[in-house]
Amino acid sequence: MRPVLIDTQGEGHAALNLNVIDYHQETTVLDYSIMAVPVPHAVEAAGVQVTVGDTRLFYTGDAGQGLSEAWKYVAPDVLLTECSHGDENRAHALRVGHLTPGLLKETLIDFKGRHGYLPKVLVTHINPPWEVAVRRELAIVSEELDHEIVVTESDMTFDLGS
Repeated sequence: MRPVLIDTQGEGHAALNLNVIDYHQETTVLDYSIMAVPVPHAVEAAGVQVTVGDTRLFYTGDAGQGLSEAWKYVAPDVLLTECSHGDENRAHALRVGHLTPGLLKETLIDFKGRHGYLPKVLVTHINPPWEVAVRRELAIVSEELDHEIVVTESDMTFDLGS
């Protein structure tokens, strides 16, 4: 199975066109370069690196242990990822293909080992029953890595270029 790219600027009169794209192949949509990369999850899933100008953002979508495989193909300035469960629920997170703060720490260490830097890290998709634990554990990971990890909130905006 290959990812589907939604193109709202397609030919003809269609408001929306769906196009199958290949993993690891850059595709242009408007002023953006898009590349899908497979990510580990309970069902087949893809993350997407979006590049505009000199800025690269990688959105993992749902992803679990083994996300470091993506670092062979992407080197984002900004990582938008999930952290669905607390570390106490690591076994379940591993089964269903989601991250915990500890698993995120492991993949960030792998990223830095491969690329020599850490991207700006934005975390979303926290499972509500785990929110307090995840926020607390992410703060510890942030301190241990000496790198800011931002938990996103609704209506937040970011300047991805700085």
